[in-house]
Amino acid sequence: MFDPERMLGQMLGGALGGAFGGTRGAKSLKRTFGGNTAMKAQVGLGLLGVAFAAYEHYQQQRGGFAGGAAQPQSLPPSGSAMPPPPPPAGPGASAMPPPPPPAAASHVANADARLLMQAMIAAAAADGRIDDDERARVIGRAEAVSVDTDGRRFLEAELAAPKSVETIAAATRRELAADVYAASALAISLDTAEERAYLDRLARALDLGDAQRAEIHTRLGLA
Repeated sequence: MFDPERMLGQMLGGALGGAFGGTRGAKSLKRTFGGNTAMKAQVGLGLLGVAFAAYEHYQQQRGGFAGGAAQPQSLPPSGSAMPPPPPPAGPGASAMPPPPPPAAASHVANADARLLMQAMIAAAAADGRIDDDERARVIGRAEAVSVDTDGRRFLEAELAAPKSVETIAAATRRELAADVYAASALAISLDTAEERAYLDRLARALDLGDAQRAEIHTRLGLA
């Protein structure tokens, strides 16, 4: 079954990221965040950190971490249900609102992961189109890390028709704007005028100011 969060983690962690030209970005993310999941939450790049930690957890289950990254704090496996909240202390205690159903939260996380991957692929196509060699390299890496049939179909569809800046921005809710921009920046090398222009357009479409962009670049270790 297609696991968007795990695939996003693979893109960010380097197993797939190198195929998108984002090897430097993946190394920067690993160097900046290390294994500290609390720091990942503090920098305001929530799902990027969650996905990277999920991928590290997956690597740990397979017997080690790529690149010698520090082990993350203990995380529940992707999709696992959280324990229910404790009951109120007594009749006079104020009732706490129930947490969102795990299935609903998982649906939102999967949709966000899909959007972030679409943003990465769109950024990778910023300097033109993704040619047959690049597509074959991405699919080859996906097969090497055991991406399932549904995941491969998702990749093939996005590689064949990358989303436009306008489509990505329209699908991005405000609180995810920094994640979408950061994922896009990590997917490319930022060494061509086309790539820099693409990020300029994306930032405008996401309504991110220069100060916000500079902060994201600094935190990710990007120029």
